Amino acid sequence: MVALVIIYNHKYDKNIPILENIYKDQFSNIFHLVPFYTGEKENVIAVYENSHYFQGYIVQSYQILKSKGDFDHYFFIGDDLLLNPKINEETYMSYFQIKRNDTFISEIFETSSMSDKWLHSMKVIGYTLSVEGIEITKELPSKEDILPRFHKLGLQTPYYSPQKVYAIPQRKMYAKNLKGLYCYYKDKRRIENLYKIDRIELEYPIACGYSDIVIIPKDEFKTFAHYCGIFAASRLFVEAAIPTSIILSCSNIKTEKDIKLKGKLFWGNDRTEFEDEYKHSLHKLLNEFPNNILYFHPVKLSKWQIDTN
Repeated sequence: MVALVIIYNHKYDKNIPILENIYKDQFSNIFHLVPFYTGEKENVIAVYENSHYFQGYIVQSYQILKSKGDFDHYFFIGDDLLLNPKINEETYMSYFQIKRNDTFISEIFETSSMSDKWLHSMKVIGYTLSVEGIEITKELPSKEDILPRFHKLGLQTPYYSPQKVYAIPQRKMYAKNLKGLYCYYKDKRRIENLYKIDRIELEYPIACGYSDIVIIPKDEFKTFAHYCGIFAASRLFVEAAIPTSIILSCSNIKTEKDIKLKGKLFWGNDRTEFEDEYKHSLHKLLNEFPNNILYFHPVKLSKWQIDTN
């Protein structure tokens, strides 16, 4: 038995019945995590957190989800991710090539591969355990204890290269006054000094990865949720918090590198081409969904004709 848990970045209540209709024949147990929800649907759980740290939704919903049944897995997806219609509660383990004790996440990549092209890289390299108002150091395993888990996955000791993350500021971007010039020369000198360092280890080991689809086994759900809560409270960006929480809590981890089928992600004009290909018809997309694709993301429902019958 599996719980399909749909995560909403924002309070899009109107998408709840649409997604219920899409997945009702695929999953018997569907739950929605919706920020600031005030409605009456019993399978919708109100959460209170910034969407940049939506791992906090998971820990806030943990007790409620656990009370709803004895699920083998908790299958989390974003509300703008559309699963292959052939993936259901009977077939999901086959599609993702997992067993009851396995965890799935699309990818896990090293912090050393970050670049300034990733908008959230600075949120990762600046992460610290020293956060005013909370005490978390004792809640997390030591750096020495968890590094073997990173190495088991083929990941190096997490570090970043300043040359790949920072860019020397351009003078024209600063105000044309003494204060602006002072800030320019100060930042320029700081970054030039960083450029002299090839490798800077993070304060705490962190991995990154696309986190809009995650499958967690029941025996590791509690520990995973616990770490998600810690990283939400300490403001670690979600696409670092969820992969790192998985490494800290889960023993058997699979990614798309380990399985046959892959998801399809859209990052630019290719999304418009995808929408045009299916004539913005959700009915057409669901009926002609490619057999070799696990999921599409993002599928912004507001841009699609919703009739799925």
